[in-house]
Amino acid sequence: MLTKAIQYARGVANLIRTRWRMGGLSRLDEFILDEVRVSMYIRPEAKQAVSIDILDTDPKTYRLANDVLTREGVRLGSKRVLTALRMNASHRLSRIKNISRISDAGFPLFSLMASNDERDCAWCKANNGKKLPIDTDINWLIKENCTCEYCRCTVRPHRR
Repeated sequence: MLTKAIQYARGVANLIRTRWRMGGLSRLDEFILDEVRVSMYIRPEAKQAVSIDILDTDPKTYRLANDVLTREGVRLGSKRVLTALRMNASHRLSRIKNISRISDAGFPLFSLMASNDERDCAWCKANNGKKLPIDTDINWLIKENCTCEYCRCTVRPHRR
């Protein structure tokens, strides 16, 4: 079963890299909207209505209306929720771009680099420096395992 999950994840990673190279996943706002779709702080019935216009790109103005947020989202505040959505999207996009560059440069492996501070979760700390095959879908692994408010891990190339 795990092998099928790994094969699926690698297939998704290859598809994402292909779409990114073709210009299909190059915009940060697309990744932000993906984060909205999976956010536990946005009410399910409001997820389709949330557009990039509501998610104002000026960090000084957080116009994420409270009627779009869940109770927990309102408790945290729209600024914190929106910051987490943007940071997750930004780091996901950055990792995809970096892995694509690493792959294009011919490196067979990459390692995960955590920020190594008190905001890192146990999974990020445990996997810091771990070498993985270039076709590993690191964003899927992070989504399934990381419990950080937003994962700040990045990647680094390795030959062996």
